[in-house]
Amino acid sequence: MRSRVASVCMWVPLGMLMAAEPVDYVNPLIGTGAPKRSSEGSHVAIITSTVPSIAAPFGMTQWLPLTRLNEPGRVVYDSGDTHLLGFIGSHHPAIWMGDYGQVSLMPGTGEVVVDFERRKQPFSHAEESCTPYAYKVTMGDRPETRITTEFAPTVRSVIMRFTFPAGQAPHVVVDASREYSQARYADHTPADGWVKIDAAANEIVGYNKDRHYAHLGAAKPNFAGYFVIRFDRPVAACGTAAGGVITAGSNEARADQLSAYVRFAAAAGTNVVTARIGTSFISVEQARENLRREIPGWDLGEVSAQGRAAWNGQLSRLRVEGRDEDAKHVFYTCLYHAHLYPRTFSEYGRYYSAFDDAVHAGEHAYNDYSLWDTFRALHPLLTLTAPERVAPMVTSLLQMYREGGWLPLWPNPGYTGMMIGSPADSLIADAWQKGLRGFDLALAYEAVRKSAMVPQAGDTGKKWPNVGPFGSGLGCNGDKPETRGGLTGYMKLGYVPAEMCLESSSRTLEYAYEDFCDALLARAAGKSDDDALFTARSRNYRNVIKDGKLWARTTAGEWIVPKVEVDITEGEAWSYLFCAMHDVPGLVGCFGGRDGFIAKLDENFAKHNVHGNEPQHHYPYLYDYVGQPWKTQAVVREYLATKYRNSGSGGYDGDEDCGQMSAWYVFSALGFYPVAPGSGEYAIGSPLFDAATVTIGAPYAPAVFKVVAQNQSAENRYIQSALLNGAPLERPFLRHADIVKGGTLAFTMGPRPNEAWGAAK
Repeated sequence: MRSRVASVCMWVPLGMLMAAEPVDYVNPLIGTGAPKRSSEGSHVAIITSTVPSIAAPFGMTQWLPLTRLNEPGRVVYDSGDTHLLGFIGSHHPAIWMGDYGQVSLMPGTGEVVVDFERRKQPFSHAEESCTPYAYKVTMGDRPETRITTEFAPTVRSVIMRFTFPAGQAPHVVVDASREYSQARYADHTPADGWVKIDAAANEIVGYNKDRHYAHLGAAKPNFAGYFVIRFDRPVAACGTAAGGVITAGSNEARADQLSAYVRFAAAAGTNVVTARIGTSFISVEQARENLRREIPGWDLGEVSAQGRAAWNGQLSRLRVEGRDEDAKHVFYTCLYHAHLYPRTFSEYGRYYSAFDDAVHAGEHAYNDYSLWDTFRALHPLLTLTAPERVAPMVTSLLQMYREGGWLPLWPNPGYTGMMIGSPADSLIADAWQKGLRGFDLALAYEAVRKSAMVPQAGDTGKKWPNVGPFGSGLGCNGDKPETRGGLTGYMKLGYVPAEMCLESSSRTLEYAYEDFCDALLARAAGKSDDDALFTARSRNYRNVIKDGKLWARTTAGEWIVPKVEVDITEGEAWSYLFCAMHDVPGLVGCFGGRDGFIAKLDENFAKHNVHGNEPQHHYPYLYDYVGQPWKTQAVVREYLATKYRNSGSGGYDGDEDCGQMSAWYVFSALGFYPVAPGSGEYAIGSPLFDAATVTIGAPYAPAVFKVVAQNQSAENRYIQSALLNGAPLERPFLRHADIVKGGTLAFTMGPRPNEAWGAAK
């Protein structure tokens, strides 16, 4: 959520020079430069960040090089840093959300040092290679400290290989848990780490109860992140360190700040130590079982090859053709980011639920849905690129509802109350509208109806702010504000009253769109009265927009100028002015008609638009609805070229936000975008590649949909004509049903707008 311009890595990861397969185009280091604050074009300071998450698609645990300690508001890897602190198995989904249940390792020689700052080692990007499925780096500036670390992950496990200098006695430090007294965010609960070393089995096991944002929800006494680490060489000595104090020979300890270490005998020749690591949220035994199933042997190359195949299989569902190699690198890097979340949370027939703090039977468990961000494009993208996962993802949300009482806003891994609205409604409605079943419709409708109709406890007495990342203490503290804050006033007045609830203008618009989604589900469930009610409520956006401006409203009905970051979520009025995406014709009327609407859009893109935050992602496509699609084509191409880059000082114009920033690029590069998820419709933009092939799989019937753009180039960005399966496409819109049944969308491109194409309103 919140980003602007990132620096981009200038080096080229291995495998890119001879790129042949989609996975070879991925550069996980794009956008990993130092996060930068900016207020350019907006009243809200926003940060840009991506991290090189090395993981299986939708993997439960991601593995990363650690250049700075993880905490909310800080990425763990910054390409501008010069030293490595270790290698972390992380569950940190986005910069503004917290990590939980993590574990890190650091190889070394000589004295065992557990302090992160004292043990850090210099490294160079020239000695670093990074792909989605494997990572390798050499660190250290002296012969006796030069250590190469390689790792390759699976869904829940990883294999690491450490190559030490010949003749040196190696050791590996395992950080079981941290304490946070020196962190910028001091509102963490105690990590309560435990570790045990079995030297005879060459094994370390442990857990921690660390959740960076534990203060935002109810206590979870049974939560823990468990790990099992097995080494391929005999352990010669071991010890633990509690609170930074090392106790040599100790093989078990418990503390908030806790590490363990194992030493190995020096080897005169090849001096390699390999570790296999399993992780779990259920138990040490389950971590061991996950490791047994996923990495039964010691061959890192084999695990890496399996990971490469998994990523290439996922990425190959979209194939693009064209001469712009840089654009391919950005496209497939974005596609990689878009298939990391939501993360898998089931563990071979069971899963831990942070919503009732218990372990359940079941395969369909995912977590870390950044729903306020990702409902807009990430989840619609998955209906094309991973449709077999969509119903299980909905089922997972419904399990959260059943176990906790509400659909979540931003599970991490339980309720956090982060952001506004009930965006899970959109994900569910979009899946149903696109023919993806496989989940309980009755339960789904019960869940969304509760979010839409039942005010949370204390609704009229609390202002329900958007929980900020700076330890503001504004979280739910067990109240679980996972539905719509200010709902009482919204149902009575048709808008959220400003003096009763913060971010009232944004909430009114979000709730109106979510009512549109709920009406779709009511219709599907045969609830005609509710369908009529929610359809009427979906027009409530008109109660805060008039004369071409967004307003806040008091309980008495007074129209007041909305305050930045008070009445608006993460921005100013322009950030939400056009957010009735489910009823653009009706929205146009709020601007006095087509000409007034176009004038406001023009002003927005001339002075106000901030692509780096999600509510404005659909704005470029609104010109399609008022007969000026060439303006959509111009803006989309400009953003594709300037907001995302493979090299230079550009990078990502925004926090990755669990795939949403990337999903915008992927859709826009294909040539269409889901302005209103749940509608089953896409607005046409300007295709970036000569051709793109979408391979549709189960549960749809197998099909291939191809987008062809004849004569497209940086200059030829304007659509001259379009054919859908040989028939003229006169309106700049495409149905999801047209894509999944297969066919060809063919564009002829040119250097100047064809104002006749798509002009019909």
